[in-house]
Amino acid sequence: MPPPDIAVELDFDFEDAQDTRPPEPGEPVKRALIANADRAERLYIRARMSLADLTQADEAETAADALELARNNRYEVAVIDYGLPGAKGGYELVRQLTRTEQRIPHVIVTKDKLSTAEKVGGLFGREPVVLEKPVHPLKLTALLSRV
Repeated sequence: MPPPDIAVELDFDFEDAQDTRPPEPGEPVKRALIANADRAERLYIRARMSLADLTQADEAETAADALELARNNRYEVAVIDYGLPGAKGGYELVRQLTRTEQRIPHVIVTKDKLSTAEKVGGLFGREPVVLEKPVHPLKLTALLSRV
């Protein structure tokens, strides 16, 4: 007699998955902001953040959404795509997040093509740090680990 057919449906919803692991006792929770229109890039950055023990992250698809999140929350680090859609875009968002009362201490910008000045600035540790896409995983993880 053959074994019965068993149908198992696994319905996983990764869209709203949050890491619910509690922080170590006495350890402050570090929050991060990911601003990128591309969902796959946001997931990649979130995975890199997890490797650097930054487990609480909010995501935004537009500059306006990211600015609203920054106004309502306190972040230790932000990873922002320079090419964000919206009237303000990534450039204006970075300017606002580094020079206003919602200042985020560590800002990492991803960009399709870096200028020579941006490459030289990165060598001298200038903020914000600008990384060329595709972002090298070890560089990003190393930067996030410093937060």
